[in-house]
Amino acid sequence: MRRLRNLLKRSVREVMNKSPLILKKSVDLREGVKAMYSNSISHLLVEFDDRSFGVVSEKDVIFRLVSRSAWRVNVSSLHLSSVSSQPVITIPSDAEIEEAVRVMLREGIGLLPVISEGRIVGVLTKQDILASLISEDVPMETEMVINRRPLSSGPQERLINYLVLLSKNRLSSVPILEHVKFLGLVTDLDAMYALYRVYELVPWELRRERVTRIIMRDVMRHTFEVIGPDVTISDVCEKFSKGAKAILLIQNQEFNGLIAKSDILEYLLSKVG
Repeated sequence: MRRLRNLLKRSVREVMNKSPLILKKSVDLREGVKAMYSNSISHLLVEFDDRSFGVVSEKDVIFRLVSRSAWRVNVSSLHLSSVSSQPVITIPSDAEIEEAVRVMLREGIGLLPVISEGRIVGVLTKQDILASLISEDVPMETEMVINRRPLSSGPQERLINYLVLLSKNRLSSVPILEHVKFLGLVTDLDAMYALYRVYELVPWELRRERVTRIIMRDVMRHTFEVIGPDVTISDVCEKFSKGAKAILLIQNQEFNGLIAKSDILEYLLSKVG
């Protein structure tokens, strides 16, 4: 694992995104949601001023829209500043990738603004880190990584029952099962956009009732990444680098487990000590 250790010792600046999507704090939430959904990204960097930033995630939006005070609100009247997390946790550009991974896992976050000389010069996400490890063609001990019993749902269950679980437990996806047969996947991005559409299209007095009627089958996606039992770190990292929220182990149409980005990062840290 010496090669893997050397890769994690590289500096953050080598793998960070130097041109992240940044929106002003005055941008309305509607435009922020559209930007996240159309670009399939989990976070937005929100600029308050030259040296002050916030971060918005799908979970921040979900938590805001299901709060009791939001049902009557027009989303165009909400600005990104109202859902941004501040102050943000940052990482120096000369820090090692390993340090960034430890911060992400400890704090339960998926994006770190990268700082050099007091200014943000980029951002680092879990996806960026995993993309940098595609060349690491090392067999992966699947049993040490895969979650055999993730939170799951039936197709007829109500989305509203899972929204708070997604946001509070920092989950990015929920497999939809009928007995042990896998049907699809609901991600936090899907859930956020479904909520947004209700706010966009439904009069305020009907929103709460309409949201409670959405079932998981209405929101689930039918395209997803699948692996077999014999894979390499490179295989998994390549799938995550293309935007996968989770990677599924499915055999004979039966669901056998799920791998999230954090599972891989924890595994990598365990291998380098």
